[in-house]
Amino acid sequence: MPEREPCLVYVVTSGEYSSYGIHGVYSTEALAKADVERLGGGSATVEYYVLDNRDDVRGPWEVSFQRDGTVLAAGRARTLGPDWIGRVEAHVYVWARDEAQAIKAGVERWTQIVSTFGWSPGTIPRAD
Repeated sequence: MPEREPCLVYVVTSGEYSSYGIHGVYSTEALAKADVERLGGGSATVEYYVLDNRDDVRGPWEVSFQRDGTVLAAGRARTLGPDWIGRVEAHVYVWARDEAQAIKAGVERWTQIVSTFGWSPGTIPRAD
C-alpha cells in the first residue's frame, strides 16, 4: 500500500488529570494557536494528533538520547510533543514510518537542538 501523508488535527487543551479539558479541535495549527491566545494562554496548549492513525502512514515518534548522543530508545508517541532536555537525557519528537526512520530523523533533530541551544535543561521551541 502506498504511503499516505498523515492528516493532523490540532487540539487545544488545558489542565491536568481531573481538570484536563479540550477547548477545540482545528484543521490548522494557526487556528489552534489563535484559540490559545483567545483563551489568554495560561495552561492552554496545542496537542497534535494523527487522524486515522495507521501503520502505513508516518506518525509521531519519541526518540530519547543520552547527553553524549547515544540513542536510549525510540517508540511510537501518542502525539507530537515538545522536545525537551533533562539533566541526563533529551527527548525529541519526529515524524516517521518506522523505528529506523525515527532514529535517523531523531539524530538530525537532536544534533540541531544541541548545536543551537547547547545542553540546557528545559523545553525546546519547535521550528517546524
